[in-house]
Amino acid sequence: MTRARCKRRAFTLIEVLLALALLAGVMGGALGLLSDLTRRQDHIRTHSERSLDGGALVDRLERALQSSYAQNAAGEAGVRGDDHSIRVMHRGVIGHAEATGGDRLTIEMHWSETDRVVTGTFSGDGVDSASEPLARRVERLRFRYFHGARWRSSFDSVARGELPSAIEISIWFEPAINAAPETRTPDAGFDDVLFPDDASDLPTRSPDRVRIMVVPDAPGASWEVGG
Repeated sequence: MTRARCKRRAFTLIEVLLALALLAGVMGGALGLLSDLTRRQDHIRTHSERSLDGGALVDRLERALQSSYAQNAAGEAGVRGDDHSIRVMHRGVIGHAEATGGDRLTIEMHWSETDRVVTGTFSGDGVDSASEPLARRVERLRFRYFHGARWRSSFDSVARGELPSAIEISIWFEPAINAAPETRTPDAGFDDVLFPDDASDLPTRSPDRVRIMVVPDAPGASWEVGG
């Protein structure tokens, strides 16, 4: 009687295999959920870091442009740049993090295609020149300068004799891993018309951040993008 009862209570090999399969399925689902949560956290952290970096970069440049000038006493251009870098001379304004010295200050921004880093260099009267990374993992940075009813890929305020009416900054961060591809919608051939040698090296997706900054002391008070 005892031996027969033991036989009825024992698990068969099929039952053991089914239990192991169910356990493996549950563990696989739990690991998949954990992996998905980790990816989401990484995506949120990356997006937050990029938003902070991009915002700080744009804000610093915009603050400098609020008090920029076309030429200093030595004849140097107050605003000079190309599509990858820009230098702005400006007056010190109370409340600026960079304005710890005299009245004349300079901010330079440069994007390195090799390091994919945007570096800012700050100098001026009574201020030791210092450089710091402003944004990392930047796939592409582009500056454009609005002057004479068109956008230009470079500008020199001494050569032009005045400040640009506006400056545009576009930032493409490196795509996230496994990110879905995004297609950039052409602006009616706008880039191709104004920059025939510039549009080819741009990413094919829309920039992560774009800001057009009006220069207050520029002579052209009224302007229109694409005019």
